[in-house]
Amino acid sequence: MKAVDHVRRIVRLTGEFFEDRWFDLTRNVRTSGDTSLLAAGIAAEDFHDSEYYVPARPRHIRQALREMPVQDVTGFSYVDLGSGKGRTLFVAAELPFKQIIGVELSCLLHQQACANIHSFRSSTQGCRHITSLHQNAKDFTFPEGHIVLYLFNPFGSATMQCVLNNLKASLQRRPCHIIIILLWPRCGDQVAAIEGMHLRCETRQYQIFEVHTS
Repeated sequence: MKAVDHVRRIVRLTGEFFEDRWFDLTRNVRTSGDTSLLAAGIAAEDFHDSEYYVPARPRHIRQALREMPVQDVTGFSYVDLGSGKGRTLFVAAELPFKQIIGVELSCLLHQQACANIHSFRSSTQGCRHITSLHQNAKDFTFPEGHIVLYLFNPFGSATMQCVLNNLKASLQRRPCHIIIILLWPRCGDQVAAIEGMHLRCETRQYQIFEVHTS
């Protein structure tokens, strides 16, 4: 690695460290720090289709939310599958969502998210109905009404397909407006394969899809 690249990496990592700590400090939460699958208590049989917890940068989440094809989210539920300690829930809470739901497979991370929800304080809070569920994303039943679904590579393609099959079934039962945000996307092709799904925005950091049925 060239010296200049090494310096840039140090500057980037330092900036990310202080961004994480500032986010937690100003909101009275603890969402920073990576957590391995073993440390998170994930069962060995689930290792093959799980990813370890890495909190997303708050600015990346906000950038994606700003690019959503709708700006009035008062009638939308925000759902984060693989929500970890809850960081994206608290960023989403800056907007007036109808409700915010995190779904987390790890009991340990879920418990940390619940503690964070209890202690969370923010002067910019737009949504106060925040919930963390200890559940496998494959078994999650999507809420009725419009949804913003957020994923930051929480699992592999097999679990993703189960989630998308459930989402399609939900769409067939109750037509609605769904926006899907993939941060640092790996499974965009699977989302794009849903009938009626449209790619609305694509950058190196995220893809945003939309389907609106009636």
